[in-house]
Amino acid sequence: MKPAMAAIGLAAFILGVVAGTTVIAPKTLVELRPEPATNGTRLVITESGFDSLPDDPRRIDALRSNAQGWDLQAVGLAAHVEA
Repeated sequence: MKPAMAAIGLAAFILGVVAGTTVIAPKTLVELRPEPATNGTRLVITESGFDSLPDDPRRIDALRSNAQGWDLQAVGLAAHVEA
């Protein structure tokens, strides 16, 4: 049986957005919010601020790239927690 972890609240940080090899300003806000779930805890990852990025193809590229990145991070985190 795994030891219980202390409850944490919201964690947030500012992330520089990269499209290709270019950093696009302004930056986005990433929030990591644990929520109770039926079988334990669900981690909700929210990244906001894409609407303030330049309205050009780089915005879509950044959004798509970051979404794929968070999907990969979530899989890795789940594997770590379940190990």
